Amino acid sequence: MGFRSIAAGATLALLLAVSPAAAVYPEKAVRLLVGQPPGTSVDLVARLLANHLSDKLKQPFIVENKIGAQGLIAAKEVVTAAPNGYTLHLAGSIAALNSTMKEGANIAQQLSYISLLRRSPTYLAMTVKRPFSNFIDLMDFGRKNPKVLNYGSTAKSLELYTVAINKAAQLDSVHVAFRSSANAATALASGDIDYYLDSLFSIEASVSRGQAKLVSSTSAKRSAERPDVPSLTEAGLPGLDLLITYGIVGPKGLPDDIIAILNEGIREFTANKTIIEKFAGMGQGLPVSSTPEEFRTQVLAEIRTIEDAAAFIGMARE
Repeated sequence: MGFRSIAAGATLALLLAVSPAAAVYPEKAVRLLVGQPPGTSVDLVARLLANHLSDKLKQPFIVENKIGAQGLIAAKEVVTAAPNGYTLHLAGSIAALNSTMKEGANIAQQLSYISLLRRSPTYLAMTVKRPFSNFIDLMDFGRKNPKVLNYGSTAKSLELYTVAINKAAQLDSVHVAFRSSANAATALASGDIDYYLDSLFSIEASVSRGQAKLVSSTSAKRSAERPDVPSLTEAGLPGLDLLITYGIVGPKGLPDDIIAILNEGIREFTANKTIIEKFAGMGQGLPVSSTPEEFRTQVLAEIRTIEDAAAFIGMARE
C-alpha cells in the first residue's frame, strides 16, 4: 500500500541493480530500535517488520526496546550510530522531539529517511459523563465556559495535536498529562477528563463498553479504517488534517543503495494482505510505504504543526 510513484520505484530498482554494496547488505544482524515498551502497537509493528525483513534479506533483524524520554533515547542512539545500515529506528515522534525537547532540537535533520509505515488519523474520544451528543456540542459548551473542560494526553505529539484542535475550535481547556493510554481511558470513563486523542487500538475497548464516545477522526476526510466516524471537517473544524505517522529511519549519510534495499522490503511488507489485516486489527489503519523524500516532507509538515501549537500555548522546550 502507499503513495509512491512509478518513477520512484524505478529509481529504487535501478539502485538495487547497479550498486555493488547493495549486493552484500546485510552481512550481519541489523538492530531495529523502538522507543516504546514491548507489547505496544508500535513495538508489535516493529516485530512484524523485523520478521519480514529477516526472511527477505536472510539476516536477523532484532527489535530492541530503548524506552525513555518519549523516544529520545532511541532516536539519539540511531543518530550517533555508524551510517552502515546496521542500526535502524522505527520512529514515531521525530517532529515532537525536534520541536519540544532541547536535546531533540534539529534531530530531524540528523537522520536518513527510508520509508513511512503508517500515515493515518488518530481519534477523538469524549466522556459520556457530560450531556454532549457530539464534538460540536462540546465546543459550544467550552466556548461559553473557559477552563471548565479538561483534555488528556499521553504523548507530546498528541497533546500538541489536541492544542491545534483547541486553537481552531476556540477552546480554552485544561490539560492533564497521563503516563499511559490505560490511565487516560480510565479518567475519560470516570469524567475526570472530557476528551482526548489516541489510537483506535487504545480507545475502542472503552467505546465498546459504553464508557466513551468516539466523535471524530483527526483527518479532514473520513478514514478508510472507520468510515462511520465523522472527520474533523464534519465535527465543525474544516481545514485541519492531523495525521499520525511513523516510519523507518537510519543515521544521516546512509548510502542510497542500502536505503533502496530497505525501502523495497518495506514496500513488500505494506502490500502484504496478512500485514494489512494485522494493522487493522491493532487499530493502526492501513500500512503505507513512501519514498524517502515523501517521508521527510511529511515530518517537516508535522514539525510546522507542532511548533505552531507549542507557540500558541507558550510551551518551552524541556
